[in-house]
Amino acid sequence: SLKCVHQDKAQELGSPCWDFGYRSYYPNPKNADQVAVLYGGKPALLSISSGSYNEYTLGVSEHASYCIFSPDGAYLFLQVVSPMKPSKIVRINVTTGQIDDFYYSGKNIVEEPFLSVPVKKCFDTPKKGSPGKAYGYYYPPKNGNFKAPDGSLPPVLLKVHGGPTAAASLAMDLQKQYFTSRGIAIFDMDYRGSTGYGTAYRNLLKLKWGVYDIEDCLAGALYLVSEGLVDVDKLLISGGSSGGYTTLACLTFDTNKPRVFAAGTSYYGICDLSALAEHTHKFESHYPDTMIAEYPKQADIYKARSPLFHTEQFKNPCCFFQGLLDKVVPPAQSQTMYTTLKDQGTTCAYVTFDDEGHGFKKAENKKKALDGEFYFYSKMLGFEAADPDIEIPIANLPEKQNPKKRHRKNK
Repeated sequence: SLKCVHQDKAQELGSPCWDFGYRSYYPNPKNADQVAVLYGGKPALLSISSGSYNEYTLGVSEHASYCIFSPDGAYLFLQVVSPMKPSKIVRINVTTGQIDDFYYSGKNIVEEPFLSVPVKKCFDTPKKGSPGKAYGYYYPPKNGNFKAPDGSLPPVLLKVHGGPTAAASLAMDLQKQYFTSRGIAIFDMDYRGSTGYGTAYRNLLKLKWGVYDIEDCLAGALYLVSEGLVDVDKLLISGGSSGGYTTLACLTFDTNKPRVFAAGTSYYGICDLSALAEHTHKFESHYPDTMIAEYPKQADIYKARSPLFHTEQFKNPCCFFQGLLDKVVPPAQSQTMYTTLKDQGTTCAYVTFDDEGHGFKKAENKKKALDGEFYFYSKMLGFEAADPDIEIPIANLPEKQNPKKRHRKNK
């Protein structure tokens, strides 16, 4: 029979098990009454019999993302992440409660004058449908060697997580620091349905993938404008896999006038949702049925939400990065969309890696793609950037590219 052992803690306990063997709670192998849990990134020991728990305090900005007991049950080991320093393994003595840093993944390689620290933001979602709150982490530009002109506002790159039910990560991310150190703010987005805000919030995305994620990303960018944090003419968006889909969908289905984003980048993003439903790997088979609609019975909904079938609505520049070994989102999807956009006169670029699959793994390829993405934005926003180590052929690029005036005032 089922028993609720602790119902007073109104925080997220679990997370999607996208990796085999992952768990966010762990029973003590030598004490059947004791379970290690992670409440919103904070570790605690929970008593099954009494429902009481003992929460441990980590360092400033630190969050636990994984837990496991030692075989003798005497120690609890945690993977701890922070946006300010590399991840580490922490050891907790279950008897005394003493916390020790057990192993560091690396040294601090970003000096404080260049380290952008995120600030959590919360904003209202659109009133239609299921109004509520969406969230994100804002990383302001920071470079100790440079100062922006007085009265200017920075561009912002809105990052869309994958899943689509994953969440923005608070682990140190040098790719985010790459942009913030070069004058571009980052907004790491958690839309309705992201993990980390409870079951009810997570379930909001059921049957609404391709609706709420788009609405919230558009609203998130405009929220930053309303707060006077970023330049309304220089809003960018980027994502990989399902985040790449949301990026493409925002650029396709945005009905704002003028459109919100000046440009975007898709990393192995889904262009055709029907193809995903038909050919996805076994681990995620039928997952789109819960996120979009029953397939093939409601195939019309898949087509209505697929950017590939609405390219005539796609107006703003976009760069595609694609691995040719990708079995989850085959290259034919992005190739077809790129070709269609190019032929209709849309500014776009298409870059492939013949030794990458779904999710780039090799450091040299990650660097080339990152430099290429930054170079693409420099051409779209009209600033100087060094030539990347990989060719970025941009189709339909005007001779002189300047950011379009959006006719929407900053606060």
